[in-house]
Amino acid sequence: KEVSFPGTLKEIGAQAFESCTGLSSLELGQSIETVGAGAFNNCKGIKTLTISGQPIQIGESAFANCGGIKTLSVLGDMQIEMKTVFPDLYAQIEKVTIGDNAKTVHANAFAGCAAVSEVSMPSVETIEENAFEQCANLAKIAVSGETDDVDRTAFTGCTGLKAVADYVHSKGLLFGIYSDAGRKTCGGLPGSFGHEYQDAIQYARWGVDYLKYDWCETENINPRGAYPLMRDALRAAGRPILFSMCEWGQSKPWTWAADVGHSWRTTGDISAIFDGKGLRSWEHSVMTIVEQNVKLRKYAGPGHWNDPDMLEVGNGMSVNEDRAHFTLWCMMAAPLILGNDLTKMTQETRDIILNRDVIAIDQDTLGVQGLRLKEEGGLQYWFKPLAGGDWAFCLFNRGMEPVSQTIDWQTLCFTDEEVSGLSTAFDTTVYNVRDLWAKPSKKKAKPVTTKKPLPVTVPGHDVILFRLTPVKK
Repeated sequence: KEVSFPGTLKEIGAQAFESCTGLSSLELGQSIETVGAGAFNNCKGIKTLTISGQPIQIGESAFANCGGIKTLSVLGDMQIEMKTVFPDLYAQIEKVTIGDNAKTVHANAFAGCAAVSEVSMPSVETIEENAFEQCANLAKIAVSGETDDVDRTAFTGCTGLKAVADYVHSKGLLFGIYSDAGRKTCGGLPGSFGHEYQDAIQYARWGVDYLKYDWCETENINPRGAYPLMRDALRAAGRPILFSMCEWGQSKPWTWAADVGHSWRTTGDISAIFDGKGLRSWEHSVMTIVEQNVKLRKYAGPGHWNDPDMLEVGNGMSVNEDRAHFTLWCMMAAPLILGNDLTKMTQETRDIILNRDVIAIDQDTLGVQGLRLKEEGGLQYWFKPLAGGDWAFCLFNRGMEPVSQTIDWQTLCFTDEEVSGLSTAFDTTVYNVRDLWAKPSKKKAKPVTTKKPLPVTVPGHDVILFRLTPVKK
């Protein structure tokens, strides 16, 4: 099953291991210079081949009928061309791992390895011309933060992400991707600085629908120049791509980017803490972000939205807090970007993020961010005007203890002068009141309207959310 060669062995003779079907892994160490014809012919059990990456002479059909070899491990710099040296194998390798000591992948090394879908090269700094040319299925590449010398032809013809995008689209979903306006991303990988048009064209070719554009490694770069540059590049690429700006609100993009991005982050990163300080210095609690974002409603509208960061629903807060968090994001017409593990959701999490009636508040076609009208008796009163004369009305309890109040609709007459110009007009209009978080009941509920005051109790760190619809006369 295993073969270990002495460190001084230079040659493996012809047919040496032919039909050794029990052999499961094979390492050709640095001393091996020649592998004879048919040496491993019909060794169908081999799954992983390890090579040094140095020049080596392979005899005819040395690895013929070795269809099980899908993984290639390279110990050092990859100096050989797979297609030339391993003609029996190059087209079937699916996964490549290049060792910690390797610094260079040489020209044409994996050219034509069409089955390769995943490459890990954690220490590689240089990738030469055509190194992965026509690796059509290449979809995942793990590289070092020091990988900064990549030839522009290194990945020519690699359409792996196109296949991923096609699969995503086939499921009725859209496909998003991440990059950075700086020299490197926040994860230490190459950013788009100086390559904006190249990247935008590639995104369009892949079928990307959404670009999050971050702001790390941007010393001496002006966001008022960097973000319009990528906007222009995306437009020139000819594919509609939602442009999500993420410079954490540092340059107040809401004041200048309405014709640049489709959304802009208004704050630093969110954390799964409802109130108080975030986990790390640059992270913020849900309530800290609400306080920053609620003041910016006049800048939001169709095609240009305030983005208070992703949702933390399902990441460890209480069910009440998750529900309040989701509701406030909907009231603020925020992008709803799930930040939880979709494969490990509780039923409570699913019930929150899949509530279509609440999502409809966020996605309402009038496109107005909601407002916090007042705070009274321990409750915050939020309103959001909706298309067709409807209103969303939210009572939010920021405290820990339940709060009971009676809603006197007549005291809530106001006009949204800042944005929509619409009035609640409770003095002249009667609304049907529907609780969007109420659990379904088999009993027919008695209609509730704004004709009479409504007593309510809001649990701690929780909300009540109503949709108000004018009663037809």
